[in-house]
Amino acid sequence: MVDIHQTSNPDQLLAQIINLKADIAHRQESLTELLDSLNDLVTLGHINPTFSYEDHSFTWSAGKRTFTYPPDVLAIKELLKTAEKKAVADGTAAEKFGAPYWTIKAPKS
Repeated sequence: MVDIHQTSNPDQLLAQIINLKADIAHRQESLTELLDSLNDLVTLGHINPTFSYEDHSFTWSAGKRTFTYPPDVLAIKELLKTAEKKAVADGTAAEKFGAPYWTIKAPKS
């Protein structure tokens, strides 16, 4: 955790945030490559889809299950969306907020 008293200068705080986000992005990229290699090992049958290593439990999942719906179901879904928009517009939908958060995006390179 960062001590706010050590980083009371907004420029220092923002620089630390930017540097940490860049480090996280780099580490996530590396982790993704390693997990792809682990996927290959499962697919080739070299390791089991569930195992433990150094007290860490690993479980492979095939991916999130999704569905493509027939037109009659999509029509009902569209009716629901329209009803939700109407409830928001006429004030009958109760508004609530989640926890506050920051969105920080690096410039596109």
